[in-house]
Amino acid sequence: MLAAATAQVLPVAAARLLGGDAPTRAGRALAALAQATLILALTQAFCATQGRGLGDLGLRADADWRPLAVGVVAGATLAAAVLAAMWAAGGLAYDGLAPGSAFLSRRVAAWTLAAIFFLAGAAAEEVVARGYVLQTLAREWGAVRAAPASAAFFAVTHAFNPGVSPAGLVSLAAGGLLLAAGVLRTGTLWLPIGLHAGWNAAQALVGLPISGVPVPEAALVLMAGRGSLVVSGGAFGPEGSVFAPPVLLGGLAALLLATRRASGRAAAEAGPPGAR
Repeated sequence: MLAAATAQVLPVAAARLLGGDAPTRAGRALAALAQATLILALTQAFCATQGRGLGDLGLRADADWRPLAVGVVAGATLAAAVLAAMWAAGGLAYDGLAPGSAFLSRRVAAWTLAAIFFLAGAAAEEVVARGYVLQTLAREWGAVRAAPASAAFFAVTHAFNPGVSPAGLVSLAAGGLLLAAGVLRTGTLWLPIGLHAGWNAAQALVGLPISGVPVPEAALVLMAGRGSLVVSGGAFGPEGSVFAPPVLLGGLAALLLATRRASGRAAAEAGPPGAR
């Protein structure tokens, strides 16, 4: 509740202090950073009662950052696949360039703030859902049962978002499985944070809502859903489209295959036990 209140109050405060269009972007970025900081602090406090820390959840500052970059690209690619399917099925229409998109300096500033917003927001959600909840359940139930349970938790936390639909909740659960596999198979939260941020950013880039929440200041072009809600996702955005769950589950299959091959290569390079 406190985190949600922070997210509501800070953008308003920034707008009153600075005025104009830019504070909306600055306010969102500021709110996301404050929310992430608060959630990190609370999660650290809960972990401390169990003799753990954020590093034990896979959020280590000294870790390899490549999974974050890979995740951003992969998440954006999955979202692009959903958008392409929606377009091919007549569920999307092009409405032109976003206001101000012709001014490069404005877009660079807007997207710098948007990047902060997406990364901080993704980090906050991942620390809770795939950090604390998933890994706490995995310690008690094992990973096989913990992954779908945490995916269901993730979907339920979005159940009251604007325009939510059954298809949207199925998409969120499918995405929750993908993100859970990301941390369980790699041992780091940076991959799911990247996946989450890239997925959200790709939708905002074309002016579509993210889980029912519009982020218009991040748009470069404007797309709008049309036709059947089953295809377009309606007010919930691409996550409410019938194309989102199979794409996300396809991403899950690709992740499992890639990490399995990587594990096989690592084992082959290490050689048999006692070889060293």
